[in-house]
Amino acid sequence: MTRQNLPAIAAACLLAVISLGCGTNSNSESDNVVAQAYALRMKGQPDEAKLLLEKSIAENPDHAASYYELARTTVHMALGNPRKLPETIASADSLIDQAVEKDPDNVTYRILAGHIKAFPAYMAMQRSEPDLKEKVAETCAAFEAALEIDPEFHAARLYLVELYGAIPEEMGGNPARATEYMAVLVEKDEIYGMKARAIMDEVETSDWELLRDNHPENVVVLEELGKSHLNEDEIDAAVKCFDEACRMDPSCATLFLDLGRFHLFAAMGAMRSDDKEKANTSLLAAEVAIQRYLESDPPAPMKAYAIEMLAKVKYGLDEQDEMNRLREEALALDPHFSKATGSPPPELYTPPGEVSHHHRYLFRVL
Repeated sequence: MTRQNLPAIAAACLLAVISLGCGTNSNSESDNVVAQAYALRMKGQPDEAKLLLEKSIAENPDHAASYYELARTTVHMALGNPRKLPETIASADSLIDQAVEKDPDNVTYRILAGHIKAFPAYMAMQRSEPDLKEKVAETCAAFEAALEIDPEFHAARLYLVELYGAIPEEMGGNPARATEYMAVLVEKDEIYGMKARAIMDEVETSDWELLRDNHPENVVVLEELGKSHLNEDEIDAAVKCFDEACRMDPSCATLFLDLGRFHLFAAMGAMRSDDKEKANTSLLAAEVAIQRYLESDPPAPMKAYAIEMLAKVKYGLDEQDEMNRLREEALALDPHFSKATGSPPPELYTPPGEVSHHHRYLFRVL
């Protein structure tokens, strides 16, 4: 090769790079699209977010984060339309699988994959479908893959305790595996270990109280202690725990959404027993708790979800006009807000690029 040929070769290489840049989005441009799509979804515009992400993927089909965010957007929309939940979740499952394929070492993608695969597993349990065990195994495999990437990701191990420990063996559960994962958590982390033991029905409220004495400013302990009090119908003690948690971490306001749901369930039980006085008392308590959550200024999808809960309260109180007004308000905030009984998984709301170690039970409403 002569020195005279070098400028021509350099120019050709530069032209090739420029041509490639014109044909596809760069990763930085795609990252910006992901951030824009997330912002749109938090404003209650998942349709617009979906279109933006689909266009970006068409231009840059190897960008894993775009598939991840589109999977989250698809789950968001699936929860808003229960009639189409199976097919929409199947689409989300395919999208998160593509994100994992393109970035197999991303623990956040693996965790979301576990949550998405838990939906068809749960539906298969409800319907006694023949491939139930296979779906449970796929869910477990997603969380186990997360642990292979990060062995200290305790939330993933806790999900496995729940899956293997709470699901009957004939449906794919495995008590021995659950016990193994629990033992690791007990050894590695006192708080996660206690949560694992609670899943396995080895913990009472007094155990959480003792742990709270050792960790007085840990919001996870306060959350679990408060919910344990709720299960014992000790409402005032639960509220005190939730108040303390919110004082330390304002994001714990979701606990008051859980409290509102608890009171709604109590109201429904009282209605079935024809105890109108208790039903009204529980409904009014639910309203107070939900309003407390709304004071935290949640993003539009969660705000709409909470307002729909308020609409249920008004229905129980026979305030039809207010119920209709609230439902219209919820739909205006986000036409795809979740219609599920339990709160949507927090993994849907973590900003792109952040790793959340938050654990919320897969099959418990509270």
